[in-house]
Amino acid sequence: MRQGYLLWLVALLAWVSPGASFAQDNTFPHGPVDMPWGRVEAEFHAGGDLAIIMLRRPDGQSTPLVAIDSVSEAIAVLDDKRLAFAWPALLAWAGEDLTRLRDRAVVRAQVAAQAGLIVLQPSESEQYVGDRRLAASLQYARALDEAGQKSTAIAFLKGEIDQVPEDTGHSAQRVFLLTRLASVLFDSGRTSEAIVLLDKGLADQTIDESFSVNLSVNLASYLARTGQSQRALTVIDSAWALFGAAPEEDAESYKVPSGEAYFASIKACALSGLGRTDEARAFIRRIAIVPPSRLTSASEPAARLLAFTCMHDVGGLANEIVTQIGSAEPAADVFNSLQPLGSGYPAEVATLRSALALLQVRRATEGRLNILGPEFSAALNKWSTSAASGAR
Repeated sequence: MRQGYLLWLVALLAWVSPGASFAQDNTFPHGPVDMPWGRVEAEFHAGGDLAIIMLRRPDGQSTPLVAIDSVSEAIAVLDDKRLAFAWPALLAWAGEDLTRLRDRAVVRAQVAAQAGLIVLQPSESEQYVGDRRLAASLQYARALDEAGQKSTAIAFLKGEIDQVPEDTGHSAQRVFLLTRLASVLFDSGRTSEAIVLLDKGLADQTIDESFSVNLSVNLASYLARTGQSQRALTVIDSAWALFGAAPEEDAESYKVPSGEAYFASIKACALSGLGRTDEARAFIRRIAIVPPSRLTSASEPAARLLAFTCMHDVGGLANEIVTQIGSAEPAADVFNSLQPLGSGYPAEVATLRSALALLQVRRATEGRLNILGPEFSAALNKWSTSAASGAR
């Protein structure tokens, strides 16, 4: 199970307003859901600022499938036709266009950031922060970004960076803030600024090398995605060597479960950009095929999708979608990655749309993937008026 998920869930339940309660009778929405291991009954509950889809196992025990506290989590439910029983109640609670949920998430994250509390489900990177106040700041920046308040998110992150002492003892804090700022800049279409920011971070001698590898990985990804393949290859090779030399048991190690999947994914993209397609595909084969799940921290599914999308390999991406959709648990992250109206680097969005149009993909996703319509376009694009620009 994702690190920190259970602790976060307990804290989030405590955050629900005192007057709110979850339905205790059979009037709440429910229905059968097909899981990879069999069919179970699922239930949708909403109270205050939290909604949850629970799985009721044959032995009577309940397991949380997805806790909905942000727009991205709500979209994950709307993406999956197996969870259609919950859609009407979800939209009544979150708002037909999800703006009600968006606004609540921003307010809660802002208050929590001031108090150093974690109130939103941690993102993949936030799970490994190890500093509650920093994690709270990162979640607030994420909430702002997802709400379309990118300029506010950028200003907030710059302010947080300015407050962190410039010494090696605070390397981790600075790296997490720099990579989050670079992500917001890149997704806002300010790709050059994101790359320059990471370059400056790597040149900063007060950031410990063991943490700067995270800057290198993000830099290599942005370089590969913007067609700067040769430099991307150089950066990712250097970062991978440093990553491989780090001790597994080091208490301050930056290694995370299945982290090398992203190294292989970025290297595959860089090699493809240099015309070395066979080598690129060999690196993708090094990434294990793991069923997408909400309950694990495995990076492999996202890394494989990223590789094929970044390579603009329509056929390879189509085969990967078929494989992942066939084994994915409901509301797994893969569903959010397959929305053609979603935000993304233009050339990558074009590749995705081409793959989704293929007959084999349409057949595989039938009954599972719900392609969201224009009414959700704003939410899918994080209420942004500008998309990432510059097709490769």
